Amino acid sequence: MAASSLLTLACGGGGGEERPPSVDGIFGSGPPKPECVPPPTPDTTEACNTETVELVGRKPTLYFILDTSGSMLDYIPEGGDTKLFAAKSALTTVVEEIGHRIKYGLATFPGGNNEEEIFGCAAGTEVFEVSEGDALECINLPPSGPVYTAFVRNLTGIAANGGTPLSPTLSALTPSLLAREDETAVVLITDGAPNCNADYYCEAEGCSYNRYGVTRVINGEELACEGSNNCCSEEDTGSPDAHLQCVDEPASVSEVEALSASGIPTYVIGVLGNEDFDDVMNELALAGGRAREGTRKYYDVQSLAELTEAVRAIGRDLALSCEIELEEPPIYEDQFNVYFDAEVVPSDPENGWTLLDGVVTLHGEACETVEAGAVDQIQLLSGCRTIVR
Repeated sequence: MAASSLLTLACGGGGGEERPPSVDGIFGSGPPKPECVPPPTPDTTEACNTETVELVGRKPTLYFILDTSGSMLDYIPEGGDTKLFAAKSALTTVVEEIGHRIKYGLATFPGGNNEEEIFGCAAGTEVFEVSEGDALECINLPPSGPVYTAFVRNLTGIAANGGTPLSPTLSALTPSLLAREDETAVVLITDGAPNCNADYYCEAEGCSYNRYGVTRVINGEELACEGSNNCCSEEDTGSPDAHLQCVDEPASVSEVEALSASGIPTYVIGVLGNEDFDDVMNELALAGGRAREGTRKYYDVQSLAELTEAVRAIGRDLALSCEIELEEPPIYEDQFNVYFDAEVVPSDPENGWTLLDGVVTLHGEACETVEAGAVDQIQLLSGCRTIVR
C-alpha cells in the first residue's frame, strides 16, 4: 500500500481585540467549504511490487513565549490593531500554515498572582502544552484538527495586564524546555524592556520611567523622570517598589544565554512602537544565538503584516530543514525513496538526497525547493528499490 503524508507544508495568510482569530465552528461559520483535496499519494506500482512502509521524521518544537503585559493593549504603530491582537493573529496564521510540520507550545507572562507575589510581576506560565500538530488532511483548506483548535481557543482567551517579568519566566520554563529531546527553539514576542525583578536595583539610566521621559506624580508633586531624578529609586520616589521598573536586562540576558548554551536558541521579536529599547532587545537577540544582520539584531516589527512575516520566517527556518532525522531508519537503505508532492526525488549527493545514520539530507536543488516553500508534502517510503539519478 502507498504511504500517507508525513512531512508537509501548506501556505496561507493571517488585526484590535474585537476581531479574534477565526476558527470555523468556534467563532461562527462562513460560506460552505469546498470539497477537501487530500494530499497526493505516490504511485509506486511501477517501481516495486512489494508493500511500502511510511517512515516518520522527527518534528522540531517551536515554543512561543508571549508578552501579555498591560502595554500590549497599546496599538501597533502601523494599522488599527493592538499589539496583543497582532501577536495572536500572527501565531494563529503561522500555526495554520506549518503546524502540521512541527510540535508547538505557548507560555505567557506575567502569570497569575498569589498573595506572596507582587501584583502583575509573577513569573509567566505555560498556557498550551507542547503538542504535535495535526496531520494535514486537506491541502486546500485551513486546519480544523483538535490540536490547532485547542491552541487557538487558548490563544483567543488571553488578556493583557501587569508588568514584564521576563527573567523569572524564563527561569521557570527552562527545566521543561531542557528536558525536551527533540530540536527546540523559542520565539519571544515582547513590546518592551523586562522589569519586575525584586532583587535588581538601577541608576536613572536603567530605569524604564527615565527612558520614557515621563513625569510621575508623587505625594501630589510632579517628579520629572530625567537628569539625576531616578524614578526607580526609593530615595527619589519614596516607594519601596520603585525598583520594579528597572530594566531587568542582566538577568534576562543571562537566562536567554543559558538556553542557547544548552542548544535551545531564542528568536527575539520586538513590537516596540515608539519606545526605544534597541539596546536591550539587541542584547537578548545576541544572547539567543539567532541574531539578525544589521543594526537591529532582533525582528523589529511595526505592523500585523510584519509581525506575521517574522513568525513565518522563523517557523519556516525551523520546519523547512534540509535535514530530516528519521524516528526509525529503513531496514534496507537501498530500498528507500523520497517524494516531493508524490513525485520521486532521485538519490543524488548534488541535487537530490543522501541517507546516513538515519538522517536524510537534501542537497542542491532539492534543498532549495524545500526551503523556498514550494513543497506541500515530503513523503519518506521504504520498501522500493532506491531510485538514483
